[in-house]
Amino acid sequence: MVGEYRVIDSDMHLFEPYDLWQKRMPDEFKSQAPVLDEGPGGILRVPGIKIGDLSIPEKAQTTISKPLDDLQKVHWGKGSFYDDALSRDFDAESTIEAMDIENVDIGVMYATHGRQVLAHDDIEPRVAQAIARAYNEWCAEFCSYDPERMRFAALVPFQDPNLAAEEIERAATENGAIAIMASPTPVSGHQVHDLDFAVVWETCERLNVAVGFHPTGVSSLRELFFRRFYGHPNAQAVGASIRNPVELMSAFSSMTLGGVLDRHRGLRVAFLEGTCGWLPWLLWRLDDMHEKYAQRAEVPVPRKPSESFGVQGYVAADMDEDDLWRTVAAIGDTNLVISTDYPHWDGPFPDGFKDFMKLENLTEQNRHRILGENCARLYDL
Repeated sequence: MVGEYRVIDSDMHLFEPYDLWQKRMPDEFKSQAPVLDEGPGGILRVPGIKIGDLSIPEKAQTTISKPLDDLQKVHWGKGSFYDDALSRDFDAESTIEAMDIENVDIGVMYATHGRQVLAHDDIEPRVAQAIARAYNEWCAEFCSYDPERMRFAALVPFQDPNLAAEEIERAATENGAIAIMASPTPVSGHQVHDLDFAVVWETCERLNVAVGFHPTGVSSLRELFFRRFYGHPNAQAVGASIRNPVELMSAFSSMTLGGVLDRHRGLRVAFLEGTCGWLPWLLWRLDDMHEKYAQRAEVPVPRKPSESFGVQGYVAADMDEDDLWRTVAAIGDTNLVISTDYPHWDGPFPDGFKDFMKLENLTEQNRHRILGENCARLYDL
């Protein structure tokens, strides 16, 4: 709590141990336990992952390695905290210390390597479920260090909707997960508004579990938007500038025009780590497409996307997003949350809260809602 501000981070991260899956997966799946290649970036960046005979990513990302390394060095120079946290393997205690530095009261933890190890369409679904379960059990233990301040989003195997629903049920009831990490990129040919995914949304709705769509980063998903830039000049600069927003806009369109929010009116969804400046335009565009097409579609969608999003959806702003006021002016402040992205080296830590308070043209009400009130509603905290 900073003054009167209650700050809730919608999307903090953690760095999982490299040997998490070797230690925790059942013997029958041990041969398929993810093996992380540490590479030159150490625990901070994993250039390669092996799951049995599968590689993530399939192609060497040589054109994006140097800018990532350079950015990491610049970020590391901000102070000694990262070195200290690294020496402790980014444990729970150091995470709470980082939250104190950023004035975060509650952080909802999202995976780093956990999101990446399931980012291949061809992982056998039962293996994917075992990978997810091992992560969720470990993350529950991690957050138990301070369960009032650290909550978590569960990893689920999107390779199979029914197994995903099973893991959501188990992670919520046994591990205390308050959300799931959802892929905005299609997995194994599934779009998130496909009707066979209804079991996932029904389970989340019944258990009061929020859905956090979060782009993957390192990935071998066939339909990943970033893949088109691999091997081309300036791949990291070009791809990173639009990857996350484009992936999130795609999922946003599926959840609204695809009718998911309309069919599951108790579902709460968030679109994370892709900024929010695109939101007013997309709402206008989707409403226009709703009027022209969706009411005549094979699966009719009664509500306009703006209406569904208005009561069920949230988008995360970066804490240093200078144009945030334009989004607030266009659509209001009740559907926006914030994220520090700690401990990733392209985030604003340790100056995120300070950067947010410097943003212009925001009222005190805007700040209170975006810093904490909206996120409390999103995750039912």
